[in-house]
Amino acid sequence: MSFNKKNNLKKKYSGKFIDIYSWKEKMYDGKVGYFETAVTADGVQILAIKDNKICIPYETQPSMNNWVHGCFGGRIDNGETPLQAAKRELKEESGFVSNDWKLFKVFNKDGKIKWNCHFYIAKNCIKKYDQSLDNGEKIKVIECNWNEFLKYVTDFKFRFHYLSQYILKLHYDKKLTEFKNKLFSTPL
Repeated sequence: MSFNKKNNLKKKYSGKFIDIYSWKEKMYDGKVGYFETAVTADGVQILAIKDNKICIPYETQPSMNNWVHGCFGGRIDNGETPLQAAKRELKEESGFVSNDWKLFKVFNKDGKIKWNCHFYIAKNCIKKYDQSLDNGEKIKVIECNWNEFLKYVTDFKFRFHYLSQYILKLHYDKKLTEFKNKLFSTPL
């Protein structure tokens, strides 16, 4: 049974970006268990490729204790497609635009928090605009080579943990070079 079709699903809280739901379900031993989950707006994350460099944000926000590396991205606003949101977020956070976008993967979080993140690769980026940051963002754009990127993405301070886990899995499965070749027009 899908989450949205649960018989006794109740919305407990409705916020600007997160809703909290609860429900009861019969457990394997016949007893009834109580469950809660948070449903948040879907998001986008972007790896920007510019002049054979991977561009990532080094950022902080008031809710963070320090600066971290990550990916450009954010929430998908009402009425936006994931690609529209990705293009908007990249432009706002870096000033970059691209005419070469690829949806690489959709990461799904399904458990205590329900969320989908559309992960894009934007190739051939050019700096066309000044950053247009929210008042709760400070972002420095870092241009790095492949080895520097791997160091950042496997750092415990990398903000987008799904990508870190994915990179480590690719390394373990001996498919990291295949991912690298997807990022760059010509292999380095």
